[in-house]
Amino acid sequence: MYDPLRTDVIQTWLTNVAESCLPAAARTDHFLIVLADRQELIHYSGGRIVGRYATSTAARGLGEVVNSWQTPRGWHRVDERVGDGLPLGALFTARQFNGVVLPKSAWQAEAGDGDKILTRIMRLRGLEPGKNLGGNVDTWCRMIYLHGTNHEPRLGSPASHGCIRLGNQDIQALFQATADGVSWCWIGTMSELESTNHHIASLASVPSPEKG
Repeated sequence: MYDPLRTDVIQTWLTNVAESCLPAAARTDHFLIVLADRQELIHYSGGRIVGRYATSTAARGLGEVVNSWQTPRGWHRVDERVGDGLPLGALFTARQFNGVVLPKSAWQAEAGDGDKILTRIMRLRGLEPGKNLGGNVDTWCRMIYLHGTNHEPRLGSPASHGCIRLGNQDIQALFQATADGVSWCWIGTMSELESTNHHIASLASVPSPEKG
């Protein structure tokens, strides 16, 4: 159940984490913190919380191995954005808009009604070799996205097949809010983020894939 901490509590916590993980030059970038233990995505930029959204990470928990149907942990970067300008409920097949727009009534599916990719896609690339980059743990090759969903009633509970689901209005807002600059994404639990020893500056050199 999505039960967000008070904003002042999470603001203080994130500021402390940011100062230990982020070089000053990167603190105006966008940081998307996905807390799987709270089923929440926090958008942090410029020293403040910009947005907070309920999520659904994987029903099978956290993990990086291909075909595990789990959500990968650690540092990522948004390296592909799909759907700019399309209406809420736009339906994607293989990251291409297929011409179908689902109405709000179709966003209320229960389990077993198919996992549809709606509205916007923010595709993640892992930045930690051997953890979420390369080999059989490569987030990019696993096609892990932030995306809108037809299972909005299940947001706040782990229910996805590995991606991070958001409400359709929320993914639209997040997509728009991160249109400029770099978007980094960290996935895990609050305790894992507090103990991370990866400084984002050491990850920034990972090249983006060539855009087709």
